[in-house]
Amino acid sequence: MEIAQFDQYGNEVKEPNWPFQIDVEPYDVYGWTDEYQNDFQDQLGAIPYGSVLFKIMAFDMPPELGGEEKLVGALVMRSNLITSFFGDTELYFQHHRMEDDIKVRPHYFEWLQFWDNGKFTETPLPEVAPMVRCPFTFLFEAANLV
Repeated sequence: MEIAQFDQYGNEVKEPNWPFQIDVEPYDVYGWTDEYQNDFQDQLGAIPYGSVLFKIMAFDMPPELGGEEKLVGALVMRSNLITSFFGDTELYFQHHRMEDDIKVRPHYFEWLQFWDNGKFTETPLPEVAPMVRCPFTFLFEAANLV
């Protein structure tokens, strides 16, 4: 739901509409395989400007209720790859729990798939990342990379 709470200009949406499920499908025109064992940044650096990296697909409702998967967008390289210390240490994408969505659309609950190793809401997060840091920064710090 959080992806639909604001429009592209930052204005709050009174009645947000969001997909039941989003799938990110690689748009692989390079023929890369799992055999590639070099630095992924070198691999990404070979992708030319303007290339489609992923197709963004979405279901408007659970497939069991007649939902259909539709192409809703694409993730496109709009510049050459730029690595940065900020991106490695400060960039953070916050994720919300699905319970917020279920409060608004309770009829979706029975169509959800659950993790068999306990509920995420019952599992404490070891170190909640601050709002402006990458949640994996502690790994870089532990390896003395930052």
